Parts: sequence; C-alpha cells; structure tokens
Amino acid sequence: LYHKLVRVTLEGSRQTLPVLLEVEDTYSSARVDGMALGVKRNVRHFVESAKPKKSSAPSNQLFTGFHPPQLDSLRPVSPTRHAFVIVFDAGDKASYEEALNVHACITDAIAAATLSHTDPFNSRATPSSNSRKRRTHTDAEGQGRFVTLVANKIPKNVTATQGQSNIRAARIYSDKHGIPLREMSAARFRDVDNLFTEIAAWALNQYETNATAR
Repeated sequence: LYHKLVRVTLEGSRQTLPVLLEVEDTYSSARVDGMALGVKRNVRHFVESAKPKKSSAPSNQLFTGFHPPQLDSLRPVSPTRHAFVIVFDAGDKASYEEALNVHACITDAIAAATLSHTDPFNSRATPSSNSRKRRTHTDAEGQGRFVTLVANKIPKNVTATQGQSNIRAARIYSDKHGIPLREMSAARFRDVDNLFTEIAAWALNQYETNATAR
C-alpha cells in the first residue's frame, strides 16, 4: 500500500487542489509461485474485493513527522477503487497475457453491474443504494472507472523481438477496446507522475459531475 501526493486542477477552474492518492499494489503481492496463503492466484479475487469504509486495524506510520492517513478521517470520495492501472512487462508474453486477463475480469464485472444496478467493486453495496449510479457503468469496456494498460520496462525490452511483438499487440488491443496504453519505465518518472495526476483529476471531476447530477 502506497500513498502519493499530487496537485490537481479541476475542469473549468483555476483552483489547484492537493490530492492524496492511495495506491494498492494488490496483484503483485500474490505472485510468489502463483500462490497466496496457500490459495491459487485468481484475478477475480482482487477485482471483486471491496475496500472497507473504515479500518479497524491500527494504521502504520507512513511519514515521519506527519499524521498517518486514516481512511475514516480522510473521508474519501468512494470506499472502492476509482482506477485500475494494469501493468505488464513489455518483454514478457505471459505478463502481457495476464494483463489482458485482468482487463477481461474488470470488463465482465462492469457489464454485469450494468444489469444489476450495483457497484461491481463493492460487494456490500445494495441495488437500491446504487441504482442512480447506473449511468457510470453503461460502457462494458470500463466507463465509470479509470482503466489503462501500462507497458513497463520499455527501455530494457522494447528492442527485443518479444517486446516488439507485445507492444504491437497491446496497441491493437487498446484501440479495439477503447482503453489508453501507456509505454513507460521507472526511469521516466515524470510519466508515472503524470499518470497519477491524470487519475486524481479524473476521479475528482467524476465526483463533481455526480454530485451536480444529484
């Protein structure tokens, strides 16, 4: 679990707001031998898991000299995930195929929620409390959640034959499904910063739009 502070300017406004993003590296935490706590890895386990509204466990001190972020005290816009950043290694075919598997699960969850009027990423939500959110789940490809593919380790792998093949396939896939593809690496940290800022701006603008609609 990581926290990153970014500054966002809302649409139609010159006001710049500080935003604290909570980044959950959920999937990679279960990559050891494909097992987590003796249970075989399954992408649906993390796609469908809900984020608790309040944390009962003691929080960790994240920044020396600062109060640690508290989920119940920060009152986030939503108790669930706003975005999915699906990262794969550009030179690894298995990693790329697994990224597509993750995206397929997200797509299925949103498509099912469109019919049931529920939030696909909050198992405790009831149809009545989410019925007016249906319009945010109308696009089975991911509308209502920020979803993007990220081809990582580009400088290291892009010249390799498999890396070139994966990048070409990913570009075709992103065009077909209408989701953005970003090609980056840890060395180009500005690209990473820009991605997180874009996610924060999108989430805040979604919140403002929904609040106005109510």
